[in-house]
Amino acid sequence: MSKDSEYKIQMLEEFYGDAEVVKRGLEICDICGSKLVHGHMTDFDHLLVKESAHCPECGHNKRKYLHLIH
Repeated sequence: MSKDSEYKIQMLEEFYGDAEVVKRGLEICDICGSKLVHGHMTDFDHLLVKESAHCPECGHNKRKYLHLIH
């Protein structure tokens, strides 16, 4: 279960600025500026989606979020 603790619940308050600023923040690596690779794993038993994103160029792991399935 230690891996699950690395994930956090994403809040809408994290997003500010116009659509282009938000999109760039979600899709571009902060370190090297390359496009991030996104992945997800669905856990229907717990009604969760685990989302992650990493940079294939520099290896930076930018995102690890949990999303609730309603």
